Amino acid sequence: MRPYFFDFERYRWRGTYPPEGACSVCRTLGELLRAGFSMLALWSRRVRQRRELATYDRSMLRDIGVTPSEVASEVRKPFWRA
Repeated sequence: MRPYFFDFERYRWRGTYPPEGACSVCRTLGELLRAGFSMLALWSRRVRQRRELATYDRSMLRDIGVTPSEVASEVRKPFWRA
């Protein structure tokens, strides 16, 4: 008898579900989806932070120690570049 099977009399899985190592494709797909969503979140943060940085005035930039030329070069970067 297999250690993991569906018990039709009780309508539940016997053992742990999903069985360990049963679906490596599903696990790989899940990891790829998580990595993709993580990358999208990172890109979204970069866009938001660069847009906010572009709105700072000279006194705010002086407070954080950044020159306007550095801000301009940072704002011009595409979202996928760090």
